[in-house]
Amino acid sequence: MSRGYVFLERERGADFWYLDATIERCRKRAPARFVAHYSIWGKFDVLAIVEGDGEGAIHDAVIDLRREATETLGSYISDSCTFIAADPAPITKWPDRATLLAIDTVLGSERAVRDSLREADAVHVADMLLGDHDVIALVNAGLAPDAYLEFMAHTVEKVEGIKKTRTMFSFSRPREYRGTRNLKSRPAPPEASE
Repeated sequence: MSRGYVFLERERGADFWYLDATIERCRKRAPARFVAHYSIWGKFDVLAIVEGDGEGAIHDAVIDLRREATETLGSYISDSCTFIAADPAPITKWPDRATLLAIDTVLGSERAVRDSLREADAVHVADMLLGDHDVIALVNAGLAPDAYLEFMAHTVEKVEGIKKTRTMFSFSRPREYRGTRNLKSRPAPPEASE
């Protein structure tokens, strides 16, 4: 099993709900590919998590999402990037809200950084990535600001091999797709303009 972390940037003025509906339509065609997604603050607007049998299945799911968004919404997604997790840990439940840490490491220390973060209580998942960043971690966003700063200072900054971190905060609960439909009815997306 492979896992991909897909960061999506929507066109300016585009509504988040339409992207939710687009991911839902793609998920129905390929069950268990899109397993969850979060709305986040930062350069990107959405983090979608995709699981499949190998990198090819993940890339096919991302291409399907971009095609669906273009066909139904026009040029709705302005940018996306996909990071493939190497040796992902099984996940039974996605955190209600997560702070995402994209981590750059010293060459050769990726596995040690990932393993150290997996041991921290506040970290729900930590995976090594193939791409611009070396490790991604989903941290419990329920931490109070002081507790989060303490976590960064006393846990993350003490892990040897970390060069740089990039923090992105989610502002929604994850939409999980494990055989259940949990999107409330929303307005139909606008027709694509010719």
